[in-house]
Amino acid sequence: MNFTRCVGQITTPEYTDALASAEAVLDPWSGADGNISNHFRLDDRLATVPLTAHGRDLLDLASMVFIADELVPRSCTADTWTRSFSFTSPVSERESWVASTESLAKCLGFLSGDTYAFRWLDRPNTVPRRPKHKARLKGSFDAVCLFSGGVDSFLGAAQLLEKGVRLLLVGHYAEGTTSSAQRDLAALLRKKYPGLLSLLQVHVSRSVRRRQRYALPAKSEITHRTRSFMFLAAGVAAASCVAAKVVYIPENGLIALNAPLSSSRRGSLSTRTAHPRYLRELGAVLRALGFDITIENPFEYASKTDMVALATDSEIRQGLLRTVSCAHAGDLWRHGKLGATHCGYCVPCLYRRAAFLSAGIEEQGYVHDVFTELRTLTDITARDFRLLARFAREMAGASEATLRSTVLRHGWFAASPDGVEYHDRGAMIRRWAQSFQSIVQSRASLETRRILSL
Repeated sequence: MNFTRCVGQITTPEYTDALASAEAVLDPWSGADGNISNHFRLDDRLATVPLTAHGRDLLDLASMVFIADELVPRSCTADTWTRSFSFTSPVSERESWVASTESLAKCLGFLSGDTYAFRWLDRPNTVPRRPKHKARLKGSFDAVCLFSGGVDSFLGAAQLLEKGVRLLLVGHYAEGTTSSAQRDLAALLRKKYPGLLSLLQVHVSRSVRRRQRYALPAKSEITHRTRSFMFLAAGVAAASCVAAKVVYIPENGLIALNAPLSSSRRGSLSTRTAHPRYLRELGAVLRALGFDITIENPFEYASKTDMVALATDSEIRQGLLRTVSCAHAGDLWRHGKLGATHCGYCVPCLYRRAAFLSAGIEEQGYVHDVFTELRTLTDITARDFRLLARFAREMAGASEATLRSTVLRHGWFAASPDGVEYHDRGAMIRRWAQSFQSIVQSRASLETRRILSL
């Protein structure tokens, strides 16, 4: 599908032809009649963010990719997955974008499993007309830390703040559950580490305005494989405003590798949000574009179980209970599941609960308890627990060669000549598997253990 970015104030035939021939025009900055809702909140106040021209182009492109991802159904493609996207975008430093086209398409292709083509036009360095807010992002920070409202980003931020790092937390949200969790957790950290942090929330979603200059097709895809690109682009754009040189994406190493739990989840059928290869390829793209910013995952060799075990501070452990991990959190909120914050059966819920139980943290708020209700779950809702239990059984006593192949199963990436990166990630997988098996043995009912053949 062919998309063109609307920026206004360009009248060249090349640009007007691109607008006329586009199957959809994506318009994030046209105020009342734009079709992408795009605004910022700084410490819970609508804010003005003085984006650099390069930062604005990156964030706009990522927003376009994110919204376009929702408009093209995978089910209508030949293999029911791989789609073809073509983007035309005016940019302020065209030469650097042209030079980065091939590596950008390769990076996004690995992330989402789709194919990408880009066409860059010259854009004048004009600032879009936006509402002026009293709150304004300014000053300098040592680093940016992506802040999703989940366990990993909360612990990553706490770890950095404990070291005295001045942090700009950057969160993305499209609905209320994650937004409120981000604000509550930032408030907890602000109280514990006064003067060291601010929270910048970036809202990017389809506009719900009735009047739009360019109407969009109906939303038809929910896989959202490109959300990571949009989230990291927001972090990089913010970092370029506050002189930060590092963007942290705290993601436990097990979910970053995200080894497919079954043959039907190979490739981009499983998410690659923080996969080592994706982060390295994106880092190379950013360098080629001229951003002096690196992307780091502080937890690339730790599972969620490892991370929670190290959280011994009582205030931080209490804060963990406010985090949101569930893949269906928005659905629970929309369907009025009062008092329920987690479905209990998706892979993120299973990793979370096993980590909490291993650290002695009991938690309420799960719609289903897979340890005691497995027999009553549907085939779909029981599937992830059964697959994860089988994966743990295979990995707990796996050979070094099997562990290494598991590390690379979701995408090859280079390591040092001695292979220590592969070894350390394999050791992480084995630690998690042994811990998960222990939790299942101690918490599962007799009926559940029988179903799992334990």
